[in-house]
Amino acid sequence: MFPKKIAGLTTAVALALTAAGCAAAPTALTAPAASPSGDANLHPCGNVEAITAHLHVPMANWYPQAKPFDGRVAAAVSTAATGVQREVAGSSGPARTAIEGWATSLAAMGTAMHGRDKALVLTRATAAQKSLATVRTVCNFQDR
Repeated sequence: MFPKKIAGLTTAVALALTAAGCAAAPTALTAPAASPSGDANLHPCGNVEAITAHLHVPMANWYPQAKPFDGRVAAAVSTAATGVQREVAGSSGPARTAIEGWATSLAAMGTAMHGRDKALVLTRATAAQKSLATVRTVCNFQDR
Protein backbone atom coordinates (compact mmCIF):
# COMPACT_ATOMS: atom_id res chain seq x y z
CA MET A 1 0.00 0.00 0.00
CA PHE A 2 2.80 2.39 0.88
CA PRO A 3 4.55 2.16 -2.53
CA LYS A 4 1.25 2.98 -4.30
CA LYS A 5 0.91 6.13 -2.23
CA ILE A 6 4.48 7.16 -3.03
CA ALA A 7 4.01 6.42 -6.74
CA GLY A 8 0.78 8.41 -6.79
CA LEU A 9 2.39 11.30 -4.92
CA THR A 10 5.39 11.28 -7.26
CA THR A 11 3.13 11.33 -10.31
CA ALA A 12 1.02 14.16 -8.86
CA VAL A 13 4.12 16.25 -8.06
CA ALA A 14 5.59 15.62 -11.52
CA LEU A 15 2.32 16.61 -13.20
CA ALA A 16 2.04 19.73 -11.08
CA LEU A 17 5.60 20.77 -11.94
CA THR A 18 5.01 20.08 -15.62
CA ALA A 19 1.78 22.08 -15.62
CA ALA A 20 3.56 24.98 -13.92
CA GLY A 21 6.32 24.84 -16.53
CA CYS A 22 8.97 23.99 -13.92
CA ALA A 23 9.97 20.60 -15.28
CA ALA A 24 9.90 18.49 -18.37
CA ALA A 25 7.32 15.77 -18.68
CA PRO A 26 8.42 12.76 -16.63
CA THR A 27 9.62 9.84 -18.71
CA ALA A 28 7.79 7.37 -16.48
CA LEU A 29 4.49 8.77 -17.72
CA THR A 30 5.31 8.50 -21.40
CA ALA A 31 4.66 5.35 -23.36
CA PRO A 32 7.70 3.12 -23.81
CA ALA A 33 9.23 2.93 -27.25
CA ALA A 34 7.74 0.16 -29.32
CA SER A 35 9.95 -2.87 -29.56
CA PRO A 36 10.93 -4.00 -33.05
CA SER A 37 9.19 -7.33 -32.44
CA GLY A 38 5.84 -5.75 -31.49
CA ASP A 39 3.63 -6.07 -28.44
CA ALA A 40 2.39 -9.53 -29.45
CA ASN A 41 5.90 -10.85 -28.82
CA LEU A 42 6.42 -9.11 -25.48
CA HIS A 43 5.71 -12.23 -23.41
CA PRO A 44 7.72 -14.76 -25.46
CA CYS A 45 10.63 -12.34 -25.84
CA GLY A 46 10.60 -11.67 -22.10
CA ASN A 47 10.63 -15.39 -21.36
CA VAL A 48 13.49 -15.95 -23.78
CA GLU A 49 15.43 -13.12 -22.13
CA ALA A 50 14.91 -14.81 -18.74
CA ILE A 51 16.08 -18.16 -20.11
CA THR A 52 19.14 -16.41 -21.51
CA ALA A 53 19.92 -14.90 -18.11
CA HIS A 54 19.67 -18.32 -16.47
CA LEU A 55 21.93 -19.83 -19.09
CA HIS A 56 24.68 -17.32 -18.33
CA VAL A 57 25.23 -18.77 -14.85
CA PRO A 58 26.54 -22.23 -15.84
CA MET A 59 28.31 -20.81 -18.90
CA ALA A 60 30.10 -17.96 -17.12
CA ASN A 61 33.38 -19.86 -16.73
CA TRP A 62 32.98 -22.30 -19.59
CA TYR A 63 35.59 -22.31 -22.32
CA PRO A 64 34.56 -24.51 -25.25
CA GLN A 65 38.18 -25.00 -26.35
CA ALA A 66 39.20 -26.29 -22.92
CA LYS A 67 36.06 -28.14 -21.75
CA PRO A 68 33.77 -28.71 -24.74
CA PHE A 69 31.89 -31.57 -23.05
CA ASP A 70 31.22 -30.04 -19.62
CA GLY A 71 28.19 -31.98 -18.36
CA ARG A 72 26.74 -29.07 -16.38
CA VAL A 73 26.88 -26.77 -19.39
CA ALA A 74 25.52 -29.45 -21.74
CA ALA A 75 22.53 -30.01 -19.43
CA ALA A 76 21.91 -26.26 -19.13
CA VAL A 77 22.09 -25.80 -22.91
CA SER A 78 19.67 -28.66 -23.53
CA THR A 79 17.25 -27.33 -20.90
CA ALA A 80 17.47 -23.82 -22.37
CA ALA A 81 16.82 -25.19 -25.87
CA THR A 82 13.62 -26.83 -24.62
CA GLY A 83 12.52 -23.64 -22.87
CA VAL A 84 13.23 -21.44 -25.86
CA GLN A 85 11.43 -23.88 -28.18
CA ARG A 86 8.30 -23.54 -26.00
CA GLU A 87 8.25 -19.80 -26.75
CA VAL A 88 8.16 -20.26 -30.53
CA ALA A 89 4.42 -20.99 -30.60
CA GLY A 90 3.58 -17.75 -28.78
CA SER A 91 5.68 -15.54 -31.02
CA SER A 92 5.15 -14.20 -34.52
CA GLY A 93 6.95 -12.57 -37.43
CA PRO A 94 10.68 -11.87 -37.16
CA ALA A 95 10.66 -12.69 -33.44
CA ARG A 96 9.31 -16.17 -34.17
CA THR A 97 12.00 -16.76 -36.78
CA ALA A 98 14.74 -15.52 -34.46
CA ILE A 99 13.51 -17.48 -31.42
CA GLU A 100 13.09 -20.65 -33.45
CA GLY A 101 16.59 -20.24 -34.90
CA TRP A 102 18.10 -19.83 -31.46
CA ALA A 103 16.19 -22.85 -30.10
CA THR A 104 17.48 -24.94 -33.01
CA SER A 105 21.05 -23.69 -32.49
CA LEU A 106 20.96 -24.48 -28.78
CA ALA A 107 19.54 -27.96 -29.40
CA ALA A 108 22.26 -28.66 -31.98
CA MET A 109 24.93 -27.43 -29.57
CA GLY A 110 23.60 -29.64 -26.77
CA THR A 111 23.51 -32.63 -29.09
CA ALA A 112 27.11 -31.99 -30.17
CA MET A 113 28.21 -31.70 -26.53
CA HIS A 114 26.52 -34.97 -25.59
CA GLY A 115 27.98 -36.57 -28.74
CA ARG A 116 31.48 -35.53 -27.66
CA ASP A 117 32.47 -33.99 -31.00
CA LYS A 118 34.73 -31.04 -30.15
CA ALA A 119 34.83 -29.51 -33.65
CA LEU A 120 31.05 -29.69 -33.90
CA VAL A 121 30.64 -28.17 -30.41
CA LEU A 122 32.77 -25.20 -31.45
CA THR A 123 30.83 -24.77 -34.70
CA ARG A 124 27.46 -25.06 -32.93
CA ALA A 125 28.54 -22.66 -30.15
CA THR A 126 29.43 -20.05 -32.78
CA ALA A 127 26.08 -20.57 -34.52
CA ALA A 128 24.27 -20.25 -31.17
CA GLN A 129 26.06 -16.96 -30.46
CA LYS A 130 24.98 -15.58 -33.83
CA SER A 131 21.39 -16.73 -33.29
CA LEU A 132 21.33 -15.15 -29.84
CA ALA A 133 22.58 -11.86 -31.29
CA THR A 134 19.64 -11.90 -33.70
CA VAL A 135 17.17 -12.64 -30.89
CA ARG A 136 18.66 -9.83 -28.79
CA THR A 137 18.13 -7.38 -31.64
CA VAL A 138 14.66 -8.53 -32.68
CA CYS A 139 13.35 -8.82 -29.12
CA ASN A 140 15.09 -5.63 -27.99
CA PHE A 141 16.84 -7.22 -24.99
CA GLN A 142 18.20 -4.81 -22.43
CA ASP A 143 21.98 -4.90 -22.20
CA ARG A 144 23.18 -6.24 -18.91
